[in-house]
Amino acid sequence: KAVLVDHSSRALLAIRKNIMLLNTSDDILAISKDVNRFVSNSKDKFDIIFTDPPYSEFAIDMVNQAANLLQYGGGIVFSK
Repeated sequence: KAVLVDHSSRALLAIRKNIMLLNTSDDILAISKDVNRFVSNSKDKFDIIFTDPPYSEFAIDMVNQAANLLQYGGGIVFSK
């Protein structure tokens, strides 16, 4: 299972189109939300959290909150 979070309607349109093309709607959830709000409110736990730019929106507090969403032994990956 995967949870994809983005607040860009353009990005979500592409994500949802790819989900339909890949026939993976049972395995992937696309959420339209600001990532800071998602991280602050989520009660889910994840094995891996992938991030992508723009990192100017990331604060160390948000990264610490994201780390709290990790399963034991999980990790956060920052992409270029």
